[in-house]
Amino acid sequence: MRCSHRFAASIHAELTLAALVVPALVSFLGATHPLPGPHYVNCRSEADVVRLEWDQMAFADGGSIAARLDRDGLTIARLSRSDLGFVDRGVPAGEHAYRIVLTEGAQVVDSNECRVTVGAGVPPPQDLQCSIQEKAPPCADLHWRNPAPYDSISVRRDGAEVAVLDGAAARFTEQPGPGLHAYEVRGVLRGELSAPATCEADFGGAPVHRLHLFSLPQAGAGPQDPPPPSDQLAVLLDNTYPVSAWSFGLCSDPAFTVPTAFNVGWVVAALNLGRGPSFLGIDILEGGLTMKAVVADAGGTDILPVGTGQRLLTLRYGSGPQAVPGDVYPLEFCDTLGDPPTAIALIVNGREVQPAAEPGVVLASAVQFLRGDSNADGAVNLSDGVFTLEWLFRGGRHPDCLDAVDVNLSREVDIADPIYTFSFLFLGGPNPPAPFPGCGTATSAVGCDRGGCPQGG
Repeated sequence: MRCSHRFAASIHAELTLAALVVPALVSFLGATHPLPGPHYVNCRSEADVVRLEWDQMAFADGGSIAARLDRDGLTIARLSRSDLGFVDRGVPAGEHAYRIVLTEGAQVVDSNECRVTVGAGVPPPQDLQCSIQEKAPPCADLHWRNPAPYDSISVRRDGAEVAVLDGAAARFTEQPGPGLHAYEVRGVLRGELSAPATCEADFGGAPVHRLHLFSLPQAGAGPQDPPPPSDQLAVLLDNTYPVSAWSFGLCSDPAFTVPTAFNVGWVVAALNLGRGPSFLGIDILEGGLTMKAVVADAGGTDILPVGTGQRLLTLRYGSGPQAVPGDVYPLEFCDTLGDPPTAIALIVNGREVQPAAEPGVVLASAVQFLRGDSNADGAVNLSDGVFTLEWLFRGGRHPDCLDAVDVNLSREVDIADPIYTFSFLFLGGPNPPAPFPGCGTATSAVGCDRGGCPQGG
């Protein structure tokens, strides 16, 4: 009888503790702590265009802190925390001061500035012409007239610089290979670039490009060649010419594989001074995912450069209701998703080209885990709910197994999951769904790299 009394008292104490601690934890962990603005701001001019870039600002969009960009004391743009650059066009000649200002109400929280001198404008090369010299292999022959005594001359092909010539040069030849090529010639005087003179040369033939999939290793796995199938994949692009836009669909059978999360590759995020593509659309649909991107900004000054294995997208897949853990299922690039359907296409030198698109496979995760064991310590207790709250609201460590954190099996991870855990532990709520109370394998809904079970690795 005495033992029963102590047991009841213990349960009462735990319930009281949960009732007091959990709301306080949610309130405390949900608090935000704004940080100062960027510590690095750089600006440079090209003719009457000034380009600015800075490191990331750390404040919450929609919160009490606002950011703006001033030129010579006048506001020219409102900024968000995701902005990493700005292009100011039609800037008058002279010295200008740019300042990023963070305010909270009427108070300035932080600021940083850079200065740049915009010249009266270097005149561009005149009468530029592109011709093709018919020999084996054929050459591009560019010639122009210099209206000013330049210090040097920059020649760019398809958005990439291919030569820096003496300031008196008025001709350039090269062998660029097949395809339509766009050339720009700019004069450089006292460190300032002129506007570009442009022309095109069409050598015919079809540029070769390839879309393909690469399986990413599970957390903690060493490098293997070739990599084994995984529930995480990257969409890679091999392009022999710069690309200004692309689109594709990636199809899968939702009974077996379902895309659950994605991130753009760093080469895509870095475009346009870190602002990313001027248009980006990624949609998870019934039967797969589509991606559409237009790279160039309003002035058409950025482009996805030539490269091999450039990561456009990173994907995580969950398993559908008919999947068998440990089995692999097909993925293929397709042009049937969306309304209207999204084509498999690249834009190269203003023309649409069809890349080779190679299929792949995705793994239905076979990692063993214990549902509710958010911190992967092999048990379900108060620390798991606290771990989830820390991650959701305080920037705590990312869980190794999101499926273990998805305690209510909603196929999402949110505040409802730690509440479910506390209800089960202290209020007699329902048990977590399988695998529970022991480790086991289940089809992945939101992803699991490492489950904390000895046999699951």
